Amino acid sequence: MPLVERQEQLSTVSGAWRDTRAGRGQVVLVTGGAGSGKTALLDAFADEVHSAGGRTLGTDGSFTGRGTPLGSIAQLFEHATVPNAVADRVRRMILAVTSRLPTGGADPLDPRAANGPAVTALLGAIFAGLFALAGVAPLCIVIDGLHEVDAMSLFCLTHLARRIRRAPIMLVLAESPRAVPAHPEFRAELLSSPHLSRIALHPLSEKGLAELIAEHTDPVTAHEIAGEAHRTTGGSPLLARAFVDDWLAEHARTPGVAGHTFDQAVLSCLYRQEPQTRAVAHAAAVLGRPAPPETIGQMLDVVPEAVTRAMRILESAGLADGDRLRHRRIIERILAAVPDEERRDLHRRAATALFAHSASPDAVAGQLVSAGWAGATWAVSSLHEAAEHELSRGRADRANVYLQLAQRGPLDPRQRAAARMMLLRARWQLNPRSAAPQLDEIVLRLRRGAPAAEAASAVPYLLWQGRAEDATEALRLRRPDTTPPARIRTAEMLLALIRPDPNGPDRPAEPGLAESAAVHPCLDAIAALGTALEPGRATDAAQAADLLLRRYGPTSVDPAVLAPAVAALTYSGCPANSLAWLDELATDDAFAHRPTWTAVFHALRAEALLRTGSLTGAAHHASAALTDVSPHGWGVAVGVPLATLVNAATTAGRLDDAEKHLTQPVPEAMFRTPFGLPYLQAAARHHLATGRARTAANELRLCGSLMTRWGMDTDGLVPWRLELARVELHLGGRAAAAELVRAQLDRLDDRRPDEPARHHARTRGVAMRLLAATLPAHQRGPLLSEAADLLEGAGDRLELACALADQGHALRAAGDGARGRLRIRRAAQLAEECGAEPIGLQLLRGGSARAEAAPVEKAAEPAAPAEPTVLVPRGSQAGRSLDELTDAERRVAMLAAHGYTNKQISGRLYITVSTVEQHLTRIYRKLKVKRRSALAAEMLGRDESGLDDAS
Repeated sequence: MPLVERQEQLSTVSGAWRDTRAGRGQVVLVTGGAGSGKTALLDAFADEVHSAGGRTLGTDGSFTGRGTPLGSIAQLFEHATVPNAVADRVRRMILAVTSRLPTGGADPLDPRAANGPAVTALLGAIFAGLFALAGVAPLCIVIDGLHEVDAMSLFCLTHLARRIRRAPIMLVLAESPRAVPAHPEFRAELLSSPHLSRIALHPLSEKGLAELIAEHTDPVTAHEIAGEAHRTTGGSPLLARAFVDDWLAEHARTPGVAGHTFDQAVLSCLYRQEPQTRAVAHAAAVLGRPAPPETIGQMLDVVPEAVTRAMRILESAGLADGDRLRHRRIIERILAAVPDEERRDLHRRAATALFAHSASPDAVAGQLVSAGWAGATWAVSSLHEAAEHELSRGRADRANVYLQLAQRGPLDPRQRAAARMMLLRARWQLNPRSAAPQLDEIVLRLRRGAPAAEAASAVPYLLWQGRAEDATEALRLRRPDTTPPARIRTAEMLLALIRPDPNGPDRPAEPGLAESAAVHPCLDAIAALGTALEPGRATDAAQAADLLLRRYGPTSVDPAVLAPAVAALTYSGCPANSLAWLDELATDDAFAHRPTWTAVFHALRAEALLRTGSLTGAAHHASAALTDVSPHGWGVAVGVPLATLVNAATTAGRLDDAEKHLTQPVPEAMFRTPFGLPYLQAAARHHLATGRARTAANELRLCGSLMTRWGMDTDGLVPWRLELARVELHLGGRAAAAELVRAQLDRLDDRRPDEPARHHARTRGVAMRLLAATLPAHQRGPLLSEAADLLEGAGDRLELACALADQGHALRAAGDGARGRLRIRRAAQLAEECGAEPIGLQLLRGGSARAEAAPVEKAAEPAAPAEPTVLVPRGSQAGRSLDELTDAERRVAMLAAHGYTNKQISGRLYITVSTVEQHLTRIYRKLKVKRRSALAAEMLGRDESGLDDAS
């Protein structure tokens, strides 16, 4: 490559050469960092000397080395142009001097330390030989790598520099800067020479790099690459050439390519440095960040001034930029060159120095992890503090690593307990299944009565796994400590929500926002969600959730606050508001390293999208939720994303996909939590679409029974009455359907006078549409018109499509075919936009949307009663007996009453046949029956003779 931005320096050397040819000897000192282009400049100058008829002799100190006395002088006289007689004489003189050098550390530069006559004879031979050569043609002596030249050679060069003032001899010396210059006596003598010219080689500018790169590509591309090349190499010609070579080898068309050639160039620059500078480079690479000289000085046990000098040298070589190494690739390459044991020791030293200089716990912890060491109390404290900080930032992966290492350090009991809970929190955020073993250990401790803080912290994770009994026991046995009451109340409220027990203690009253937010915002979020699940309190819940989200902002608070607040909005009838907050949350990467929370927010988005009719989006996000966290990792909460997938697939006509989702095993404990309710509703829809209407009805009645028992009978969670009305319409039971719809409307009308209708617009719209279906065709118009208006305002496009289709058919029946067709076309278009292509096609072919999805023939299920079944009233004797059944026993009893065999029940509930038999034994005992026909009478309110014994 040609010289770039070195013409001025070359001109200075050339001027000195002109003086030399005129008989005025010159000394030129060229200084530049490793890889700065010193050798290239000297080669270009040598070409000028030869062109002008001069002669050059050269030597490279890096090849002769400091360990060989007079090695550079010997190499100088081995040049081919030196007569053999002259070379032989100098060799003999060198041997005479080196054979008599004293041992024991005497300084060879001191004439008294060497044999005086021998040194004098050597100098005479050197001068005679060089002046003889200069008498033939002007002579240029080039010494590259002056900083590596041995002391005796430097002694000779010093005398030579004095003697050439009146001779056509030029001495060109090139050196790299050193933190501690070698042989200061020589440098002092050299720099005092009146005929000395000093030349400094600075890094290339960005423009210079563009000129350099343009030799291999077009000017436009060179200009585009030059900026990144300058940031990466600092203008070092050696590094820049390597950067370009890598770019060309990769055939890249974008800047920023650095590869193997660049790596080798970095090592070349590094190994040209003296040991102390290399050590500073190693320390800076281990730190990987800007650091004051005091920090590196403590790591290496050197004074800060030495570190500053070393960093300047590294900067001149293009490796550093101020107080840090220039580029991540440079750091990685230098680190890779450090032996493992030495690197771990440097990381430990770095942690110690950073802690001593009050660096952040994150910085200290990172070094401790790289060192694999936590052998001091301060190290454990730093790891714990850093883990807590990383958890708050959403970096559960880093927190997990810090806590794992902290377990190996000296821990007192308090620290060990805190570490257990933080490790559980980190592991759960990464993979809930991996947290199970940790949770088992914690449960053993909780059963012996752990501090309140530990008990409260464990409750959410226990509930996620369906271990409500353990959570209850943990809170009951907790030992008092300084835990804020808000944390305990949060755990109690969460327990009451996830495992509602009508026979248990009353649900703790929710606090006001002003009362608790300053102490524990999670409490308000859980309270808002609990309010959303209480009948008639949608407005209160929506206002509390919205205020909470506005106060904290979705990207600046713990997801344990965000998730229940967003869910409260959805269950309050405001899915569009939920989506707006989730959209804002999606712009932040706070959850990129917390797969579990990412999955939770996917599930929340999927459920909100489903309520706005977006089947495609709902299915996508529900699938993502079950990808980020496996179904087994979801615990009892798996019912939410699974329900969304089943609903979306069923409504979209993908019944086989829905069936596949329903065969996914779910925990039995899920049906003892509200997470099982949307799952029951989704299963019922699938049963209806596949021709099993009576099974669908039974699932919905069970769902309604649970919601009533738990005090959660709100349409925002599952509008089970309307779902059951769909089934009744499918079976032809218009009167029963109308009764269910009116019951739902009555509950809406019982809301508070100041509660906005918008919270129930979707439910009211669906109810009006279903109620219209129970009336003669000519009476449906007003109800369908109101339904369409409500659903359009609620934002549920799929339900709106169904209402418009029904309205279109009603118009056509009334003789208004044109308007009817317009409604139906719009309905079909909406359905297709929502991802419900089968419904859209059905509408275009003239069908009705009232049936939602056409029944598909499936394998025959056990015979069901010919009439709709109803649950026994709660107030009867039989009802009181049924209350004695657990949720699991109730499901088994319901299936057995409908004629399912033990094996079929086992398959539907994903439990063993033996478990089914055990459930039935307990059911018979509690209900005081002896056979299945009697069980059917108890469960379904029929005469025993109406059913055969199917056992």
